Amino acid sequence: MVPPNIRAISILRVSTRKQMTDGEGIENQRRFNTEYIKKKGYKLVKEIELAESADSEERIGFTEIINYTIEHKDEIDLWVLYKIDRFTRGGIAEYYIIKKHLAKHGIRIEFSTQELDDSASGEFMEGILALTAQFENRLRTDRTIGAEKILTQGGYWCRAAPTGFKNGRDARGKPILVPPKDRRTWDLIAYGLRKQMTGMYQIKEVAEELHGEGFMTRPRKNSELGKPLTQQTWQKICRNPVYGGLLCEKWTDGEYVRAKFDGPISPNEWNQLQDVLDGRKKSAVPMKRQRFNPDFPLRQFLLCPYCHVRVKGSPATGKSGKTYYYYHCPNRKMCGFNVQTKQIHDLFEGYLQKVTPSPQLIQLFRETVLNAWEEKYRFVSQAATEASKELSKIEEEKRQLVNLMKQSSDDAELLADLKQQYQDVKKRYSLAKVQRSKKEHEEIHAEVVVEYCVHFLLNAHKLWEKAAAEDKFRLQSLIFPEGISYDALMGKQTPKLSPVHEAIEGLQVSKNRMAAPRRIELLFHG
Repeated sequence: MVPPNIRAISILRVSTRKQMTDGEGIENQRRFNTEYIKKKGYKLVKEIELAESADSEERIGFTEIINYTIEHKDEIDLWVLYKIDRFTRGGIAEYYIIKKHLAKHGIRIEFSTQELDDSASGEFMEGILALTAQFENRLRTDRTIGAEKILTQGGYWCRAAPTGFKNGRDARGKPILVPPKDRRTWDLIAYGLRKQMTGMYQIKEVAEELHGEGFMTRPRKNSELGKPLTQQTWQKICRNPVYGGLLCEKWTDGEYVRAKFDGPISPNEWNQLQDVLDGRKKSAVPMKRQRFNPDFPLRQFLLCPYCHVRVKGSPATGKSGKTYYYYHCPNRKMCGFNVQTKQIHDLFEGYLQKVTPSPQLIQLFRETVLNAWEEKYRFVSQAATEASKELSKIEEEKRQLVNLMKQSSDDAELLADLKQQYQDVKKRYSLAKVQRSKKEHEEIHAEVVVEYCVHFLLNAHKLWEKAAAEDKFRLQSLIFPEGISYDALMGKQTPKLSPVHEAIEGLQVSKNRMAAPRRIELLFHG
């Protein structure tokens, strides 16, 4: 005999929104639950629809139902679900934990398609059904992972899109990543990665600049907006090969696979970026972690003539209230070096003019560099050609295997073996494409590059005078990589100059203009 006025809520639950209309979808569950409640003589007080995963990691909506039930425990006596796998797929332990938690508040659980009683056999069957739900969920997960692994090894993307991308499909309906309609974040990532690739900026500097431009990370679940970019997030983006159109993870066995889509930068650019981040490719200009003050562009660059340490800069106010600016040694109480910035800056600009090469040496430099460039380009082109030949060879293997598979469709064992060989060749093909991209040489007009260099060499003092503080530091570091001493400005020492300036000094107008001196060869080595 059923006690009167048993109040029930009917919970209709599917794992995905697609299942809302499938065989065990919402309507089918509603029909069975309604008939069960009517047959039992219960009173339906509420019906709740849920489209979420039954996995314990995706229980946001389910937890809300539990909380709601406990808050209204005086109005609810039991839950009615379609069957146990609509309740949980986490196994016996999770099933009984939740069931016990609800029972503490006087609420029990029943299933419209699986009637269970409190007998020993009923409890046994209840446990078996909970285990079965967990087992079926595990099988489903394993099948999904197997399919996703195969797709990933083929260069496809089977997860949620990372920041800057959105999930899409190619012409064959396979999962890839594509730029979003609003390409602002995509363009900011491309800009930031290429700026980082120069090696002239710290991770923190680029991250702060992108943050200032309003860069936001990918919105998380239940959040309309992403989070502002942090230094740690930018570091991860720089290291993630997907931004270079590459995949490398456990499903690719740690091997790089060319993705079926492009990233904000090319695979070749991404490899160059990793060289910079790992220190294998050094910046042309060593940057210091400092703030650049336009009043003291030679701070931490000029060397004290007595202590040979890098000087500091600071203002001083005179008795009249006027401010004066000085470079001084950190140990000025001991050595006494303290000179006004104007005097130092005049001396420095004069020295920049002094180290400006003569027009005759510039012309010889131009011709020598172009000859060396032409020779190097020949070797680079040869390497790229060899890589292309290897790629063509593997493409031919793929075509032959495809033809063999077509001819062997009636032989299952042979076909399976050919498919395995084809997968191996596909991996080799993807890796060969990556290797070729590393060796591809961008066509650069050497004359244009050399003319930029010549313009810099002839006008360094003018460029320095007009440049911003940060650019002044880069420019002076290019010319004097080890800094410059006050004694050198006074003509008492010879500073260490850049390799280009040293190479030009080694040129003699009387030498054969078609032969590259040894110093120039070193400049363009490797």
